[in-house]
Amino acid sequence: MFPDSMSDQAILAYGRELCRAKDRDEQEAILTRAGSARPSWGVDPWDLVHVCPEIIGATHPELLRSTEETQAANDAYVAEENAKCRDPWPRRTAGWQEVEEVPIVSRTGRLTVPEMDGDEVGAGAPMPNLAIKGKGRYRLRVYVRTDAAGEEQHLVVVFPGTSKKRLTLKP
Repeated sequence: MFPDSMSDQAILAYGRELCRAKDRDEQEAILTRAGSARPSWGVDPWDLVHVCPEIIGATHPELLRSTEETQAANDAYVAEENAKCRDPWPRRTAGWQEVEEVPIVSRTGRLTVPEMDGDEVGAGAPMPNLAIKGKGRYRLRVYVRTDAAGEEQHLVVVFPGTSKKRLTLKP
């Protein structure tokens, strides 16, 4: 953000100016004056939280949370989302926009769903082995819906089954 040759005192002074900047244009002007190689990128609140916690904390209080507070907030969010799921394995497709079922074979006795870094899974725990009967044939059913906030939700159900048919239970 700042040239390597800039003193720590100068960086802190520019940081305090950035804390008081009213908008992105003012941030860009300050960064240009400071000799930044990327003034148009602006500054993220996370970059300034330790320079001016009283200013950043007023608009982004989550950045001031301790590790324990952040974990508690994440746990509360997961619990709230899980509470919305009335039936863990819906026998009707109501409330879901798409439901597909396909055959799947476990040759090793393990079936898992890949996790993306940083994403929540299930009840906030690592995904278990879904091949409950070991090696063999299973059915994989995936329910998909979009919530009011526009976030896509999935329910993945795996159960023993020998059918080789692909089913669209709800297009």
